Amino acid sequence: MEAINNSENTPVVSKNPLTHTIKREELTGNDEKLNSIFDRYDLPNENGVRDGVLSGDEIDLATQELSGIFFFSSPRKAETKAKLEELADPKSVKDFVQNFSDLISKKVFLNGSVSASAQSPKHGDCWLLAGINSLSYTANGRQIIKDSIKADDKGNITVELKGVGRSYTFSSEDVLKRDDFVDGDHDMAVLEMAFEEYRKDLVEENKKDPDKDYYTGSAKKNDWLNAGYPEDAIFVLTGKRSQVYTNKPGSYAIPEAIERALTKDNVKEYLDEMENNSDRYAVNCALNTKSYYKGHCYTVKAVRGDKVILVNPYDSGKEIEETRENFLKALVDFSLTDMGAPIEKPTQKEKEEQEPAKCQ
Repeated sequence: MEAINNSENTPVVSKNPLTHTIKREELTGNDEKLNSIFDRYDLPNENGVRDGVLSGDEIDLATQELSGIFFFSSPRKAETKAKLEELADPKSVKDFVQNFSDLISKKVFLNGSVSASAQSPKHGDCWLLAGINSLSYTANGRQIIKDSIKADDKGNITVELKGVGRSYTFSSEDVLKRDDFVDGDHDMAVLEMAFEEYRKDLVEENKKDPDKDYYTGSAKKNDWLNAGYPEDAIFVLTGKRSQVYTNKPGSYAIPEAIERALTKDNVKEYLDEMENNSDRYAVNCALNTKSYYKGHCYTVKAVRGDKVILVNPYDSGKEIEETRENFLKALVDFSLTDMGAPIEKPTQKEKEEQEPAKCQ
């Protein structure tokens, strides 16, 4: 994770009214040492003035960095601590992180975007997190995520699943009492909650009318989100259909989410295209080598020269570099959604395509 330098080239952010705020004294008690860390995240407004309040993108930024200490892997933890200890002594860093962790466990912080998060071991929903992460790396995808999450002045949060014309509303209390979803980002957590309710609805509708046969992965009572496809997550949230390559034969479970099948040569071409237009394509994959989890979804964040940049939903704040050659050798499934293209309605003709592995 890149360091934030408040002394030069400091990004300017606007305050997002959807988000709860954290006041300086609430987090630091006006302790001078803690204030120095607070200033790292209290970014200046249009006039270059810090207002002593964290909200919106500032909280998102703090969460991404501080999450490296309270739930990510050891290398990330050491890296983040070293950055903060340039500003304050180790005890002050520990106090600040603890105060921040306590505060975000008591309020729902939404800013209409997804940030670094860690998949909960209680859900097999890497397919969902990967799908949403891939959207967040595109301009139109980020806007769709922002538009899909709305909060009112009473603390109720509504998630719209545009692709299927359904919406689900939760209270702030509903969100806070659920500790079984992702760590690090309430926006991602409320999306998980909405997809969980959607899966429940589909299971019940299948029971009432077996002819419907809605796709529900391997949903079960203790994990309604278990197993699925990232292209399904993208379709449900956006209505956009994906192009898919797979080396596994079989009939595809959710033809309404698929535009066309890809060949290995198509994948090579799209990697070239992504190098110049990474902000346009939402791309996910499954890989089969000892370096990657079998049956697990990864997001292709970008292509930089000979390197394919991957993100694992187990720790979406960390980038993984793989050479193009090794990526193509290990590739099992590849799905690409063109977020720059207009939304097309699915045809009535069901396509017999190859079936990507269900991700867990």
